[in-house]
Amino acid sequence: MNCKVIYPTTEIMKGYFLAYYSYLLKGFKDLGCSIEYDKKLNTESINKGFFHILAIDIYLNNKKYRIYYDWSDFQLGFKREIRLNEFYFKVECNLGHIYRYGIYPIGHGVTYCDEYFNNLEMLRELRKKKNYKYNIMFKGRATSPCMGKESERIKVIKILEKHPEFNSSLLVLYYTVNRPNYKPVKNKTDYLQFLKEVAHSKINLLLPGVGEFTWRISETLGIGACGLMPKLSSILPGNPKNCWIEVERDYSDLVSKIDYYLKHDEEREIIAKNGLKYFEEWLSPKAQASYILRVLEK
Repeated sequence: MNCKVIYPTTEIMKGYFLAYYSYLLKGFKDLGCSIEYDKKLNTESINKGFFHILAIDIYLNNKKYRIYYDWSDFQLGFKREIRLNEFYFKVECNLGHIYRYGIYPIGHGVTYCDEYFNNLEMLRELRKKKNYKYNIMFKGRATSPCMGKESERIKVIKILEKHPEFNSSLLVLYYTVNRPNYKPVKNKTDYLQFLKEVAHSKINLLLPGVGEFTWRISETLGIGACGLMPKLSSILPGNPKNCWIEVERDYSDLVSKIDYYLKHDEEREIIAKNGLKYFEEWLSPKAQASYILRVLEK
């Protein structure tokens, strides 16, 4: 495959943007694409407020394509037209985006790309030992959706706090400025320690944050751990089936589903294996880069 990828320079990257900049770039490198950098693409990329969009040029089989990689973690009402030879890939993509604007859904990355993949083999070995320390695990900010609704994370934690039968659980919400009435936890866990806790947990909660998806999807499935997530309106590529425990959007069956899967280890392990396979085929850096190139080839 004759493929050259032109990326913005790192000067545009600040904060969390660096994670997604590195994630997709790693995927193109893993595929063997030649990589160049062009500062002109910085002005066509966006890293401002909640908007995070990379402009990338790809030469595939001697033909040039412009792609936009949008990982803004909420659903936008797109107004711009996608011009000829431009392709738009977005996390938090819904059916309206796909059918009205021709936008392609793409999966999330991980919080810290280098640290995650440098330790992934060790984390998978921890997971294979099934030395579980926790029945249920969640750690994250007490964020709420962009539309200002109640934080689903707070809602779920409050439900589970009423069920002490789910012992040995690790449920931590970090304080955020827009949630002053919830008990704050100020000392965040080291990222590698958090990933080890994922590997040591039977069920990891993949709860929506600002948008419907969370970085924990890729982080959890990539380790080979079992996740739990509500039914969502956003679209993931590849039509995943039975790759995590799915509960109703109002969490009415949350307790019964957790109770069932804690008692049925074999079924839970099947879901975890499906999730790992889905990560390798659709969510890993190499899988995401390969997906983009397949779209361009068509």
